[in-house]
Amino acid sequence: MHDIKSIRDNPQAFDAGLKRRGLAPLSASLLAIDEKRRAAILTSEQAQARRNAASKEIGDAKKAKDDARASKLMAEVAELKTTMPELELAAKTADEELAKELAAMRDPRDLMLRLTGDTSLSPTTVMFCGTLGAKGGIRSASRFEMELDDPVLKRRMIHAYDVIDLPVVT
Repeated sequence: MHDIKSIRDNPQAFDAGLKRRGLAPLSASLLAIDEKRRAAILTSEQAQARRNAASKEIGDAKKAKDDARASKLMAEVAELKTTMPELELAAKTADEELAKELAAMRDPRDLMLRLTGDTSLSPTTVMFCGTLGAKGGIRSASRFEMELDDPVLKRRMIHAYDVIDLPVVT
């Protein structure tokens, strides 16, 4: 998974890396999701901090026998309690969206390092990098078939296998 902080720190280098692999630049869209996520987290945290402060102020107002102020603060806390789940959900949703986008772009060098301890492979090695996110999701099937086509060398590789579901063991 790519690190959003490194993308934030150097979006041009991230996009240049994608370009070297023949991919379109993505830093702008990832940083927009990240900004939305950070704003949602900040809004949620500010609401929680205000609720905590207002709750403390209620005790102070009651101690000072300032019923009008205490009632006003209790209404504010009640309002915050109703909006906070929505704010927390927005933060969680934005966080999940960013994680999904970043996970879909696993850096092949990370996979190579985990496999071999190095970030390069021999010229005769083929590496399948797992499943990228797909529109509509991934569904199980009884058979998997794929074909890789190299239009430059005019070669293709076909691969297929049958899937046998194993029983769930608890």
